[in-house]
Amino acid sequence: MHKFAIGILRGESLYTGLGTNFRITENEHKRGKTYDLFLGEFLEEKECENANFVNELPIPIYDLKKKLMSIADRLFDKSINLEQIKTSEMGVTVDNNIPYFNELLTRVVFPAEELYLETLRDGNNIDLKESVIELEKILSGGCEKLKNLHLKYLFIDEFQDTDDVQIEIFQKLQKGINAECKLFVVGDLKQSIYRFRGAKLNAFQKLQNGKKKEWSHHRLNRNYRTDQRLLSLFDEIFAKMGSKNILPYSGKADRLVSDVISDAKDDELLVELPCHGKENEKILELLNETILSEVTKLKELMKNKSLSKEERTIAILVRSNWQVENVVKAAAKKNINVEISTGGDLFQLPSTLDLYKLVLAISHNTSPVYLVNFIESNYTDLKLDYQKFHCMSEKEKLKELKNILNAFFVKRMNMSWESVLNEVYTQPVLYALKNIIESLRPWDNYTQIPEKKRLYIANHEYLMEKMIKFTHVDTLTLNQIIEYLGINILTGQRQLSRSVEVDDEGVHVICSTVHKSKGLEYGTVILPYTFEDISDIKKVKLETNYNDNSLSYTVLFENGIRERNSNYSEGKEVDEQIAEEARILYVALTRSIRNCIWINNIDSTPQISWGSLLEG
Repeated sequence: MHKFAIGILRGESLYTGLGTNFRITENEHKRGKTYDLFLGEFLEEKECENANFVNELPIPIYDLKKKLMSIADRLFDKSINLEQIKTSEMGVTVDNNIPYFNELLTRVVFPAEELYLETLRDGNNIDLKESVIELEKILSGGCEKLKNLHLKYLFIDEFQDTDDVQIEIFQKLQKGINAECKLFVVGDLKQSIYRFRGAKLNAFQKLQNGKKKEWSHHRLNRNYRTDQRLLSLFDEIFAKMGSKNILPYSGKADRLVSDVISDAKDDELLVELPCHGKENEKILELLNETILSEVTKLKELMKNKSLSKEERTIAILVRSNWQVENVVKAAAKKNINVEISTGGDLFQLPSTLDLYKLVLAISHNTSPVYLVNFIESNYTDLKLDYQKFHCMSEKEKLKELKNILNAFFVKRMNMSWESVLNEVYTQPVLYALKNIIESLRPWDNYTQIPEKKRLYIANHEYLMEKMIKFTHVDTLTLNQIIEYLGINILTGQRQLSRSVEVDDEGVHVICSTVHKSKGLEYGTVILPYTFEDISDIKKVKLETNYNDNSLSYTVLFENGIRERNSNYSEGKEVDEQIAEEARILYVALTRSIRNCIWINNIDSTPQISWGSLLEG
């Protein structure tokens, strides 16, 4: 073992150093160790050339490894095959804080990913992120069996979110099936908000491949939910963004029309609330006042009119998860219950993820990774001292974690961790899990709000029902539970979750990121954070792409050091960032049914923001 590989593994490894960023899967643990190996070899070689090399590194080793893995992740997110990237296509480093960064890519990232994927294949496995790349390879080599499908149509929804490789796959599938197979694609470029996954505004042109005349084009401009007066106000905003070439919007061709007229007054449709927001608390105070005011209005309206759940829902839409947390915490202080689970994602709910961590810890009870995952779940209220683990061997870590779990289970269930494991493997698995869950009561650690506890319990019970239907209750095994949960969680399967709010016929207040709200609709939309500068290049912490035989990247490390290459254009990134933010704003606004409210921080003077776009 190389000395620097040991140093990374024991001291600063993202996946093996017992930090707070653990992944659920053992595969990520293996992948992290592969990076440790190649990065260790690289550092040792550099140390031979310069005895003080590691001490002169401008960034921590653990952060270097983290960012290298993130670069690979970003490229995989865009379905880019690392094998096709050549050294000559990498440009040169610009900032020269890490002048050997290209060398890190060729000597650490590429071989580490190759070895990791090769190891998976040897075990007859494949990483989910590689599946699209492998499919493209298969189709490129020809697939005669496709002709046996005899399909007349391939239907593709949300086409605006596809990347170049996915588009090529669709073309090859169509060609491989037969010449008569037709593609039917549906998408809206104004709602293309997955640039980080490789989505581009030329998706339809790329699919048509210069043969636009061979395609039949249809526009769907009819809106069946939103007040026509509100759509007219939106049209003015969108048209101005279109005239600035930051939104693909061209007047009548893109204008949404509706026959709906709500009970909202004209001056309630689109409301700007000015606020002196030098302090975040001021904005949140105004937000809480606005929520209470809108709730009161809806309750009055509901006395004389029946409203659907969507119509009586107030949605606070934001850009980032930290903003969701701020909104929920501030509302809780005023006893306002803001929901963050909007339904539709049973396999991504805390109740499901917690159970997955529990069964994985039981199954992999000799792995520190899985034991830490479990300890960090809502099944325990334990707080680990991570600094204590940094100098321990894997064996020492495991021993310490088992001691912690033994003490915890003796206190909560009057039995040791080893006894709990024994019960799971000697008793019917559902009976044993039921005892653990009822004793540990994860919903108590999840929240102190009664309604959310009931929601957690209801969806946990619903999940158990789904698993029992998956196989016969008497033959259900621990491995089957792990397989069922793993497939549904890791592949992002969608399944409606249960909703058990106390007042299901009353007004609902939710907070969500705009990305999660896509495809949904709400009576009232509130945008509290409209003042952030959407042209700020400093917001870009890591971006990489491979396009037209050119690899571009920019990386910002935790200590403020940045490295980028000559293929990366800050000017182009700013333009694309502004345009994408315009599209995200379009999605946010068009979630509204009755009215939309936005808070304008008049103490903020960004170059361009959602607020400035809304003001026109």
